[in-house]
Amino acid sequence: MASVVMIVVVLLFLLAAGAAAAADPMSPTPRIGMPGCETSCGDAEVPYPFGIGPDPGCFLHQPGFNLTCDRTHDTPRLLLPVSGAGVGKDLYLRVEGIDIESSMMVVFHTVHLSTTGSDDLILRLRGAFRLSSRNELVLTGCNVQSTLLGKMKGNATATVSGCFSFCGASDSAATRFSRGCSGSGGCCRSPIARYYYQVEDGLAAEVWYDVKLSWFGRDVSADKARAPAHAFVALEGWFDYWLSNSTNATTLDAPVLLDYYLSGDCANNPCKSNHSDCSTPSGGTYICECKSGYEGNPYVPDGCQGKLQQYFNQKYK
Repeated sequence: MASVVMIVVVLLFLLAAGAAAAADPMSPTPRIGMPGCETSCGDAEVPYPFGIGPDPGCFLHQPGFNLTCDRTHDTPRLLLPVSGAGVGKDLYLRVEGIDIESSMMVVFHTVHLSTTGSDDLILRLRGAFRLSSRNELVLTGCNVQSTLLGKMKGNATATVSGCFSFCGASDSAATRFSRGCSGSGGCCRSPIARYYYQVEDGLAAEVWYDVKLSWFGRDVSADKARAPAHAFVALEGWFDYWLSNSTNATTLDAPVLLDYYLSGDCANNPCKSNHSDCSTPSGGTYICECKSGYEGNPYVPDGCQGKLQQYFNQKYK
């Protein structure tokens, strides 16, 4: 039940911006970006400290906060640049929503269940980001183990998740989801431990995520032939929803939650709005929040607005 609730929460905050805009037009519009800066790309809002475009005043000058707006589609897409560590190419994750209040971003990545591998899950996330512990590692395949690893420069590799996917004699690619995803029948999943933050030269260090696959059955060749082994990360509980709606599909877009912090501390008053507070959740990092009774964007001037005042504006003006 908690997993289903989390999916609902994510969907709600993705819709929150649209709902706020649809409220009484007499109510003041909360400021989400710096003056003169674009704050939307297609259907996605871009709140500061994130920004798009070349103007250096529109985003925080730290890795990961200058996003890309891809306008080559009918509806522009907001993209988070990441690096493919070890694969020699740049990668992008499609951004579905950014929640300033919880310091969280929802991105999507494409999963190909018909192939053996991990869909470029060998990612180097820019310093601000980590995989949220509200995700899970999912593995499909027969008699195979998946291990999700995290590593920062100069540090030992840490295991952040892993699971074993078992198959019986009659299991195959056609039947691998018939019993859900509990470890038997060719599918397993496991919670993800949140990887810690470390600061290098004043900035949060980048983290590499990698997936290792290893087979443990008596006939590895046969196990590989009857069901491709595929590992990916998705929002906790989302795969249950997908299984109940599209079990015949081999390609899917999986939602992933990313946490982010800002590098620095509270000494220089980085929270620009009145009625905001600064906190340091991890050494060398900080986040801003609106005070109790206020909501909005604490990173911009006048970004935090009183909930009570908004109520009166909507009801009586």
